Amino acid sequence: MRKFTSLLLLGFALGSFAQTPGGVSGSELWFKTAPLNSDLQGYYRWQDFSGDSIRLMLLDSRGVKSELTLPNSSVHYFNFNPSLWLSDGFRSLSAKLKHGNLSQATVIGVFAPELATIGKDMVVYALDGRKGDGAILSKDKAVRGRGVEPLDYGSASGEDLLYQSSDSLSENGFKESALRVVSYFKVSNPSTTLWGDNSNTTLFIGTPSTSGSFGTDFPTSLFGNASIRGYAPELIVFSRMLTPDERRKVESYLAVKYGITLKGSYLDSDGNLTWDMAENQAYHHRVTAVGTDTAGSLSQPLSATSYEESPVYAALKENGTYHDANPYNPSSASRLLVMGRENGNPMPDRGFTFWGDDDVALATYTSPTDSLWHVMKRTWMVKTNVPSKPDSTVARWTAQGFEVSRNGFTDNIIQEKAASGAYATTPALVG
Repeated sequence: MRKFTSLLLLGFALGSFAQTPGGVSGSELWFKTAPLNSDLQGYYRWQDFSGDSIRLMLLDSRGVKSELTLPNSSVHYFNFNPSLWLSDGFRSLSAKLKHGNLSQATVIGVFAPELATIGKDMVVYALDGRKGDGAILSKDKAVRGRGVEPLDYGSASGEDLLYQSSDSLSENGFKESALRVVSYFKVSNPSTTLWGDNSNTTLFIGTPSTSGSFGTDFPTSLFGNASIRGYAPELIVFSRMLTPDERRKVESYLAVKYGITLKGSYLDSDGNLTWDMAENQAYHHRVTAVGTDTAGSLSQPLSATSYEESPVYAALKENGTYHDANPYNPSSASRLLVMGRENGNPMPDRGFTFWGDDDVALATYTSPTDSLWHVMKRTWMVKTNVPSKPDSTVARWTAQGFEVSRNGFTDNIIQEKAASGAYATTPALVG
Protein backbone atom coordinates (compact mmCIF):
# COMPACT_ATOMS: atom_id res chain seq x y z
CA MET A 1 0.00 0.00 0.00
CA ARG A 2 2.84 2.34 0.79
CA LYS A 3 4.40 1.76 -2.65
CA PHE A 4 1.09 2.42 -4.39
CA THR A 5 0.70 5.75 -2.59
CA SER A 6 4.22 6.81 -3.58
CA LEU A 7 3.56 6.06 -7.24
CA LEU A 8 0.26 7.91 -7.12
CA LEU A 9 1.88 11.01 -5.64
CA LEU A 10 4.70 10.86 -8.20
CA GLY A 11 2.18 10.69 -11.03
CA PHE A 12 0.36 13.72 -9.66
CA ALA A 13 3.59 15.70 -9.40
CA LEU A 14 4.57 14.91 -12.97
CA GLY A 15 1.11 15.75 -14.26
CA SER A 16 1.09 19.11 -12.53
CA PHE A 17 4.03 20.21 -14.69
CA ALA A 18 2.53 19.06 -18.01
CA GLN A 19 3.11 21.41 -20.91
CA THR A 20 0.14 23.06 -22.59
CA PRO A 21 0.18 25.39 -25.63
CA GLY A 22 -0.92 28.81 -24.43
CA GLY A 23 -2.23 27.26 -21.22
CA VAL A 24 -4.96 25.28 -23.04
CA SER A 25 -5.03 21.63 -21.98
CA GLY A 26 -6.30 18.52 -23.71
CA SER A 27 -4.37 18.45 -26.99
CA GLU A 28 -4.54 15.11 -28.81
CA LEU A 29 -1.46 15.98 -30.85
CA TRP A 30 1.12 18.74 -30.47
CA PHE A 31 3.85 18.69 -33.07
CA LYS A 32 6.78 21.08 -32.62
CA THR A 33 9.92 21.16 -34.73
CA ALA A 34 12.70 19.94 -32.44
CA PRO A 35 16.25 18.55 -32.79
CA LEU A 36 16.75 14.80 -32.49
CA ASN A 37 19.45 15.37 -29.87
CA SER A 38 21.57 18.14 -28.35
CA ASP A 39 23.27 18.92 -31.69
CA LEU A 40 21.43 21.96 -33.06
CA GLN A 41 23.15 21.52 -36.43
CA GLY A 42 22.01 17.92 -36.71
CA TYR A 43 18.64 16.46 -37.69
CA TYR A 44 15.16 17.73 -36.84
CA ARG A 45 11.68 16.22 -36.65
CA TRP A 46 8.16 17.03 -35.56
CA GLN A 47 8.13 15.90 -31.93
CA ASP A 48 4.81 15.27 -30.17
CA PHE A 49 4.51 17.13 -26.84
CA SER A 50 0.94 15.99 -26.10
CA GLY A 51 2.21 12.99 -24.15
CA ASP A 52 1.26 10.31 -26.70
CA SER A 53 4.64 10.22 -28.51
CA ILE A 54 2.97 10.23 -31.93
CA ARG A 55 5.38 10.36 -34.86
CA LEU A 56 5.06 11.94 -38.30
CA MET A 57 5.67 9.09 -40.72
CA LEU A 58 7.01 9.43 -44.25
CA LEU A 59 6.01 7.05 -47.02
CA ASP A 60 8.61 7.53 -49.73
CA SER A 61 8.46 6.75 -53.44
CA ARG A 62 9.74 3.21 -52.79
CA GLY A 63 6.87 2.47 -50.40
CA VAL A 64 9.16 2.52 -47.35
CA LYS A 65 7.70 4.06 -44.18
CA SER A 66 9.85 5.83 -41.57
CA GLU A 67 9.73 8.85 -39.28
CA LEU A 68 10.35 12.11 -41.12
CA THR A 69 13.67 13.65 -40.12
CA LEU A 70 15.37 16.50 -41.95
CA PRO A 71 18.92 17.89 -41.72
CA ASN A 72 19.50 21.41 -40.44
CA SER A 73 20.09 22.46 -44.06
CA SER A 74 16.34 21.81 -44.68
CA VAL A 75 15.27 23.66 -41.54
CA HIS A 76 14.32 27.35 -41.51
CA TYR A 77 14.28 29.62 -38.46
CA PHE A 78 11.41 31.99 -37.75
CA ASN A 79 12.08 34.25 -34.76
CA PHE A 80 14.92 31.94 -33.63
CA ASN A 81 12.65 28.85 -33.65
CA PRO A 82 13.06 25.96 -36.14
CA SER A 83 10.60 24.91 -38.82
CA LEU A 84 10.42 21.84 -41.07
CA TRP A 85 10.30 22.14 -44.85
CA LEU A 86 7.37 20.35 -46.49
CA SER A 87 7.51 19.54 -50.18
CA ASP A 88 5.71 17.52 -52.81
CA GLY A 89 8.69 15.17 -52.99
CA PHE A 90 7.08 13.16 -50.19
CA ARG A 91 4.62 10.50 -51.29
CA SER A 92 2.71 10.73 -48.01
CA LEU A 93 3.16 12.22 -44.52
CA SER A 94 0.84 10.91 -41.82
CA ALA A 95 0.37 10.65 -38.07
CA LYS A 96 -2.07 8.20 -36.49
CA LEU A 97 -3.80 9.61 -33.41
CA LYS A 98 -4.37 7.28 -30.47
CA HIS A 99 -7.64 8.62 -29.06
CA GLY A 100 -10.93 9.84 -30.50
CA ASN A 101 -12.22 10.10 -34.05
CA LEU A 102 -12.14 13.92 -34.17
CA SER A 103 -15.85 14.24 -34.95
CA GLN A 104 -15.25 17.54 -33.16
CA ALA A 105 -11.84 19.10 -33.60
CA THR A 106 -9.85 22.30 -33.43
CA VAL A 107 -6.61 22.34 -35.42
CA ILE A 108 -4.27 25.31 -35.07
CA GLY A 109 -1.01 25.44 -37.00
CA VAL A 110 1.65 27.78 -38.30
CA PHE A 111 2.45 27.67 -42.02
CA ALA A 112 4.46 29.69 -44.55
CA PRO A 113 3.79 28.70 -48.18
CA GLU A 114 6.70 28.72 -50.58
CA LEU A 115 6.73 32.22 -52.08
CA ALA A 116 7.04 30.84 -55.62
CA THR A 117 3.69 29.02 -55.18
CA ILE A 118 1.64 31.57 -53.21
CA GLY A 119 -0.88 31.82 -56.07
CA LYS A 120 -1.54 28.08 -56.33
CA ASP A 121 -4.05 26.27 -54.12
CA MET A 122 -2.58 23.17 -52.44
CA VAL A 123 -3.51 20.67 -49.73
CA VAL A 124 -2.13 21.69 -46.33
CA TYR A 125 -3.46 18.81 -44.22
CA ALA A 126 -6.36 16.37 -43.95
CA LEU A 127 -8.19 14.55 -41.15
CA ASP A 128 -9.41 11.03 -41.91
CA GLY A 129 -11.41 9.27 -39.20
CA ARG A 130 -14.97 8.03 -39.43
CA LYS A 131 -15.77 6.74 -42.92
CA GLY A 132 -17.12 9.53 -45.12
CA ASP A 133 -16.42 12.15 -42.45
CA GLY A 134 -12.96 13.30 -43.50
CA ALA A 135 -11.87 16.90 -43.98
CA ILE A 136 -9.21 18.67 -46.02
CA LEU A 137 -7.77 22.11 -45.43
CA SER A 138 -6.20 23.58 -48.53
CA LYS A 139 -4.46 26.95 -48.77
CA ASP A 140 -7.82 28.46 -49.74
CA LYS A 141 -10.66 26.16 -48.70
CA ALA A 142 -12.01 23.89 -45.98
CA VAL A 143 -13.35 20.82 -47.77
CA ARG A 144 -15.69 18.05 -46.59
CA GLY A 145 -17.09 15.10 -48.52
CA ARG A 146 -18.73 15.23 -51.94
CA GLY A 147 -22.06 17.06 -51.85
CA VAL A 148 -20.88 19.67 -49.34
CA GLU A 149 -19.79 23.02 -50.78
CA PRO A 150 -16.18 23.83 -49.77
CA LEU A 151 -15.78 26.87 -47.51
CA ASP A 152 -13.51 29.68 -48.71
CA TYR A 153 -12.24 30.38 -45.20
CA GLY A 154 -10.15 33.43 -46.12
CA SER A 155 -12.77 35.29 -48.15
CA ALA A 156 -13.82 37.57 -45.28
CA SER A 157 -10.65 38.19 -43.27
CA GLY A 158 -7.94 37.31 -45.80
CA GLU A 159 -6.22 34.94 -43.37
CA ASP A 160 -5.83 32.00 -45.73
CA LEU A 161 -2.56 30.86 -47.32
CA LEU A 162 -3.40 31.63 -50.95
CA TYR A 163 -2.60 34.91 -52.68
CA GLN A 164 -5.12 36.17 -55.25
CA SER A 165 -4.98 39.42 -57.20
CA SER A 166 -8.43 40.31 -55.85
CA ASP A 167 -7.13 40.30 -52.26
CA SER A 168 -6.99 43.59 -50.36
CA LEU A 169 -3.34 42.81 -49.63
CA SER A 170 -0.77 43.42 -52.36
CA GLU A 171 1.52 40.64 -53.54
CA ASN A 172 4.41 42.20 -51.63
CA GLY A 173 2.20 42.53 -48.57
CA PHE A 174 1.30 38.84 -48.78
CA LYS A 175 4.93 37.80 -49.10
CA GLU A 176 5.88 39.92 -46.10
CA SER A 177 3.19 38.24 -43.97
CA ALA A 178 3.40 34.75 -45.50
CA LEU A 179 3.94 33.08 -42.10
CA ARG A 180 0.49 32.76 -40.57
CA VAL A 181 -1.48 31.10 -37.80
CA VAL A 182 -4.32 29.08 -39.35
CA SER A 183 -7.16 27.80 -37.14
CA TYR A 184 -9.70 25.23 -38.32
CA PHE A 185 -12.84 23.95 -36.57
CA LYS A 186 -14.57 20.71 -37.50
CA VAL A 187 -17.98 19.54 -36.23
CA SER A 188 -19.77 16.40 -37.40
CA ASN A 189 -23.08 14.79 -36.54
CA PRO A 190 -22.81 12.11 -33.81
CA SER A 191 -22.64 8.51 -34.95
CA THR A 192 -25.84 6.47 -34.64
CA THR A 193 -24.34 3.09 -35.53
CA LEU A 194 -24.73 0.17 -33.15
CA TRP A 195 -20.99 -0.42 -32.88
CA GLY A 196 -19.95 3.20 -32.35
CA ASP A 197 -17.36 5.29 -34.17
CA ASN A 198 -14.07 4.31 -35.68
CA SER A 199 -11.55 5.69 -33.17
CA ASN A 200 -8.55 5.53 -35.50
CA THR A 201 -8.00 9.01 -36.88
CA THR A 202 -5.09 9.87 -39.15
CA LEU A 203 -3.66 13.31 -39.83
CA PHE A 204 -2.21 13.64 -43.33
CA ILE A 205 0.17 16.50 -44.14
CA GLY A 206 0.13 17.77 -47.73
CA THR A 207 -1.30 14.51 -49.06
CA PRO A 208 -3.58 14.82 -52.14
CA SER A 209 -7.05 13.32 -51.77
CA THR A 210 -6.38 11.16 -54.84
CA SER A 211 -3.60 9.27 -53.03
CA GLY A 212 -5.98 6.44 -52.08
CA SER A 213 -5.38 6.98 -48.35
CA PHE A 214 -8.78 8.47 -47.46
CA GLY A 215 -12.15 6.99 -46.47
CA THR A 216 -13.96 10.05 -47.85
CA ASP A 217 -14.79 10.98 -51.43
CA PHE A 218 -13.78 14.62 -51.94
CA PRO A 219 -14.89 16.99 -54.75
CA THR A 220 -11.38 17.36 -56.16
CA SER A 221 -12.40 19.77 -58.93
CA LEU A 222 -13.33 22.44 -56.37
CA PHE A 223 -9.93 22.91 -54.74
CA GLY A 224 -6.24 22.60 -55.52
CA ASN A 225 -5.28 18.99 -54.96
CA ALA A 226 -1.48 19.28 -55.06
CA SER A 227 0.82 18.85 -52.03
CA ILE A 228 1.83 22.00 -50.20
CA ARG A 229 5.35 23.35 -50.48
CA GLY A 230 6.48 25.50 -47.61
CA TYR A 231 7.42 25.65 -43.94
CA ALA A 232 5.48 24.35 -40.94
CA PRO A 233 7.02 24.88 -37.49
CA GLU A 234 4.14 23.74 -35.28
CA LEU A 235 0.71 22.07 -35.36
CA ILE A 236 -1.75 21.42 -32.51
CA VAL A 237 -4.88 19.22 -32.61
CA PHE A 238 -7.69 19.23 -30.01
CA SER A 239 -10.60 16.77 -30.04
CA ARG A 240 -13.10 19.47 -29.11
CA MET A 241 -14.19 22.95 -30.09
CA LEU A 242 -12.07 25.49 -28.27
CA THR A 243 -13.77 28.54 -26.80
CA PRO A 244 -12.88 31.92 -28.38
CA ASP A 245 -10.64 32.73 -25.39
CA GLU A 246 -8.87 29.35 -25.61
CA ARG A 247 -8.31 29.78 -29.31
CA ARG A 248 -6.84 33.26 -28.78
CA LYS A 249 -4.52 31.94 -26.04
CA VAL A 250 -3.09 29.30 -28.40
CA GLU A 251 -2.83 31.77 -31.28
CA SER A 252 -1.09 34.33 -29.02
CA TYR A 253 1.41 31.71 -27.87
CA LEU A 254 2.23 30.85 -31.50
CA ALA A 255 2.35 34.50 -32.60
CA VAL A 256 4.81 35.55 -29.90
CA LYS A 257 6.95 32.47 -30.50
CA TYR A 258 7.24 32.88 -34.27
CA GLY A 259 7.07 36.68 -34.64
CA ILE A 260 3.61 36.75 -36.24
CA THR A 261 1.28 39.76 -36.17
CA LEU A 262 -2.27 38.67 -35.33
CA LYS A 263 -5.38 40.47 -36.56
CA GLY A 264 -6.43 40.98 -32.97
CA SER A 265 -5.23 41.29 -29.38
CA TYR A 266 -2.89 38.95 -27.49
CA LEU A 267 -3.58 36.99 -24.29
CA ASP A 268 -1.36 35.12 -21.83
CA SER A 269 -2.16 31.66 -20.42
CA ASP A 270 -4.35 33.20 -17.69
CA GLY A 271 -6.38 35.15 -20.23
CA ASN A 272 -4.79 38.47 -19.31
CA LEU A 273 -4.53 41.05 -22.09
CA THR A 274 -0.87 41.53 -23.01
CA TRP A 275 -1.29 43.59 -26.21
CA ASP A 276 -4.52 45.47 -26.91
CA MET A 277 -5.04 45.95 -30.64
CA ALA A 278 -7.79 48.55 -30.16
CA GLU A 279 -5.68 50.66 -27.81
CA ASN A 280 -2.52 50.31 -29.91
CA GLN A 281 -4.14 50.40 -33.36
CA ALA A 282 -1.73 52.99 -34.79
CA TYR A 283 1.22 50.74 -33.88
CA HIS A 284 -0.32 47.36 -34.73
CA HIS A 285 2.27 46.59 -37.40
CA ARG A 286 4.99 43.93 -37.08
CA VAL A 287 3.92 43.26 -33.49
CA THR A 288 6.67 41.36 -31.68
CA ALA A 289 7.36 40.39 -28.08
CA VAL A 290 9.72 38.81 -25.59
CA GLY A 291 8.31 37.05 -22.58
CA THR A 292 7.98 33.97 -20.40
CA ASP A 293 4.78 32.07 -19.65
CA THR A 294 5.46 28.78 -17.88
CA ALA A 295 1.86 27.54 -17.92
CA GLY A 296 1.68 28.42 -21.61
CA SER A 297 4.95 26.65 -22.51
CA LEU A 298 6.48 29.86 -23.81
CA SER A 299 9.99 31.18 -23.30
CA GLN A 300 10.98 33.81 -25.84
CA PRO A 301 13.91 35.89 -24.52
CA LEU A 302 14.90 37.24 -27.95
CA SER A 303 12.61 38.32 -30.78
CA ALA A 304 12.40 39.84 -34.25
CA THR A 305 9.36 40.13 -36.47
CA SER A 306 8.76 37.52 -39.17
CA TYR A 307 7.03 40.22 -41.25
CA GLU A 308 10.13 41.94 -42.61
CA GLU A 309 9.54 44.03 -45.72
CA SER A 310 10.71 43.50 -49.30
CA PRO A 311 13.16 42.18 -50.30
CA VAL A 312 14.14 40.37 -47.07
CA TYR A 313 10.99 38.26 -46.75
CA ALA A 314 11.26 36.01 -43.69
CA ALA A 315 9.80 33.05 -45.62
CA LEU A 316 12.87 32.90 -47.87
CA LYS A 317 15.50 30.39 -46.80
CA GLU A 318 18.32 32.95 -46.95
CA ASN A 319 16.47 35.26 -44.54
CA GLY A 320 16.32 33.15 -41.41
CA THR A 321 16.89 34.80 -38.05
CA TYR A 322 20.27 33.15 -37.43
CA HIS A 323 23.39 34.23 -39.32
CA ASP A 324 24.24 31.57 -41.93
CA ALA A 325 21.26 29.50 -40.66
CA ASN A 326 23.44 28.37 -37.76
CA PRO A 327 21.51 28.27 -34.44
CA TYR A 328 24.78 28.80 -32.57
CA ASN A 329 25.27 32.16 -34.32
CA PRO A 330 23.83 35.59 -33.47
CA SER A 331 20.98 37.10 -35.49
CA SER A 332 21.27 37.58 -39.24
CA ALA A 333 21.57 40.87 -41.12
CA SER A 334 18.07 40.38 -42.57
CA ARG A 335 16.43 41.65 -39.37
CA LEU A 336 15.88 45.38 -38.93
CA LEU A 337 15.23 45.22 -35.18
CA VAL A 338 16.10 42.47 -32.70
CA MET A 339 15.30 42.98 -29.03
CA GLY A 340 15.84 40.75 -26.04
CA ARG A 341 16.38 40.41 -22.36
CA GLU A 342 19.86 40.11 -20.84
CA ASN A 343 20.65 36.94 -18.89
CA GLY A 344 21.48 38.98 -15.80
CA ASN A 345 17.96 40.45 -15.82
CA PRO A 346 15.59 37.45 -15.90
CA MET A 347 12.00 37.78 -17.08
CA PRO A 348 9.26 37.18 -14.49
CA ASP A 349 6.66 34.53 -15.29
CA ARG A 350 3.90 35.93 -17.52
CA GLY A 351 6.03 39.03 -17.99
CA PHE A 352 5.96 40.39 -21.55
CA THR A 353 7.44 43.29 -23.46
CA PHE A 354 5.65 44.00 -26.76
CA TRP A 355 6.50 46.43 -29.51
CA GLY A 356 4.92 47.48 -32.79
CA ASP A 357 5.53 50.23 -35.32
CA ASP A 358 3.49 52.95 -37.05
CA ASP A 359 4.11 51.55 -40.58
CA VAL A 360 5.86 54.72 -41.76
CA ALA A 361 8.47 54.27 -44.50
CA LEU A 362 12.01 53.29 -43.52
CA ALA A 363 13.51 56.49 -44.96
CA THR A 364 15.77 58.57 -42.72
CA TYR A 365 16.35 62.28 -42.24
CA THR A 366 19.17 64.27 -40.69
CA SER A 367 18.73 66.36 -37.60
CA PRO A 368 18.91 70.12 -38.34
CA THR A 369 21.12 70.57 -35.28
CA ASP A 370 23.42 67.61 -35.89
CA SER A 371 23.94 66.32 -39.44
CA LEU A 372 25.83 63.25 -38.18
CA TRP A 373 22.59 61.71 -36.95
CA HIS A 374 20.37 59.92 -39.48
CA VAL A 375 16.98 59.46 -37.84
CA MET A 376 14.48 56.91 -39.14
CA LYS A 377 11.00 58.28 -39.78
CA ARG A 378 9.37 55.08 -38.53
CA THR A 379 8.69 54.94 -34.78
CA TRP A 380 8.01 52.05 -32.45
CA MET A 381 5.87 51.84 -29.36
CA VAL A 382 6.91 49.53 -26.53
CA LYS A 383 4.42 48.15 -23.98
CA THR A 384 5.33 45.98 -21.01
CA ASN A 385 3.71 44.55 -17.90
CA VAL A 386 7.10 43.96 -16.27
CA PRO A 387 7.62 46.26 -13.26
CA SER A 388 10.61 48.56 -13.71
CA LYS A 389 12.64 50.09 -10.94
CA PRO A 390 16.15 51.53 -10.62
CA ASP A 391 19.00 49.27 -9.61
CA SER A 392 19.16 49.58 -5.83
CA THR A 393 22.49 47.83 -5.40
CA VAL A 394 24.37 49.87 -2.78
CA ALA A 395 27.93 49.00 -3.73
CA ARG A 396 27.52 49.38 -7.48
CA TRP A 397 30.47 51.67 -8.04
CA THR A 398 33.98 51.64 -6.62
CA ALA A 399 35.52 55.06 -7.25
CA GLN A 400 38.62 57.04 -6.41
CA GLY A 401 39.00 60.65 -7.49
CA PHE A 402 35.38 60.72 -8.73
CA GLU A 403 32.08 61.62 -7.10
CA VAL A 404 29.30 59.16 -7.98
CA SER A 405 25.63 60.10 -7.61
CA ARG A 406 22.47 58.32 -8.69
CA ASN A 407 19.27 59.71 -10.18
CA GLY A 408 16.75 56.93 -10.94
CA PHE A 409 18.25 54.79 -13.71
CA THR A 410 21.08 57.27 -14.33
CA ASP A 411 24.48 57.35 -12.62
CA ASN A 412 26.48 60.59 -12.67
CA ILE A 413 30.28 60.32 -12.39
CA ILE A 414 31.83 63.71 -11.73
CA GLN A 415 35.44 64.77 -11.31
CA GLU A 416 35.67 68.27 -9.85
CA LYS A 417 39.40 68.55 -10.49
CA ALA A 418 42.12 66.48 -12.10
CA ALA A 419 43.59 63.80 -9.88
CA SER A 420 46.21 61.15 -10.61
CA GLY A 421 45.13 57.54 -10.26
CA ALA A 422 41.42 58.37 -10.55
CA TYR A 423 39.11 55.48 -11.51
CA ALA A 424 35.52 54.25 -11.29
CA THR A 425 34.56 50.60 -11.76
CA THR A 426 31.48 48.42 -11.35
CA PRO A 427 31.36 44.73 -10.38
CA ALA A 428 30.84 42.13 -13.11
CA LEU A 429 27.23 41.39 -14.06
CA VAL A 430 26.03 38.19 -12.39
CA GLY A 431 23.59 35.91 -14.16
